[in-house]
Amino acid sequence: MLSSVILPVFTWIPVRGIKSSTARSRAIAFFLTFIVKGIGLHYLIFSQSKSFYSISTIIIMKVIDGRAIAKEMEKEIGEKAKGKKIKIATVVIEGNSESWLFARLKDKACKRVGIEHEIIGLENVSQERAEEEIKKLSEDETITGINIQLPLPPSIDYNSLVKKIDVRKDIEGMHPSNLGNLMLGREDMIPCTPKAVLKILEHEGIELKGKNVVIINHSNIIGKPLAILLLNRNSTVSVCHVYTQN
Repeated sequence: MLSSVILPVFTWIPVRGIKSSTARSRAIAFFLTFIVKGIGLHYLIFSQSKSFYSISTIIIMKVIDGRAIAKEMEKEIGEKAKGKKIKIATVVIEGNSESWLFARLKDKACKRVGIEHEIIGLENVSQERAEEEIKKLSEDETITGINIQLPLPPSIDYNSLVKKIDVRKDIEGMHPSNLGNLMLGREDMIPCTPKAVLKILEHEGIELKGKNVVIINHSNIIGKPLAILLLNRNSTVSVCHVYTQN
């Protein structure tokens, strides 16, 4: 009777080779599993007439409102920035429409929280010239933070360019010294997107210790640093990418 009610609703996974008994035939166990902010409800049914049991899962997920979290963070940053001289320089090298769009979004965000922001556009520059410009910004005492807008033209090497940024002004946390500190658990300068992921998880009260986490990305600016950050919080991390086998 119970099977006839539940079977049409849930997908069942038979596991054969388990002999039934009178006690088990009358047992119905319910398990609650919390996955992120969702609830997985597992039904374990033992049948008296068949030598197998079945497990079914239904997961109810919660949508995380990233915009609302961002607004809260902007308010906090605005309070912290009051009375401080902060100026960020965003360097756009031979930018396309995408890179200029992101640079302008950063400009608007800085203005909303009372931080001075300057977009510096460089056109038709060599690697050497670009590095010189970054070095000048690093030496400029009025500049407190520098970020290099991606994507870059094929002629410009990002890794060489970012080395010219003063590690204290590397607000994207991509200088080799800052990434090395990340490996050692010193999280003074954290890459932006991985830090945003952590902020969202913290905001939602999600405990990372002991969790199994899968990251579908292995880029230098997102997947790799995020994996390190999660390992620093004692998560078990698996990283998948385009070459990961099914």
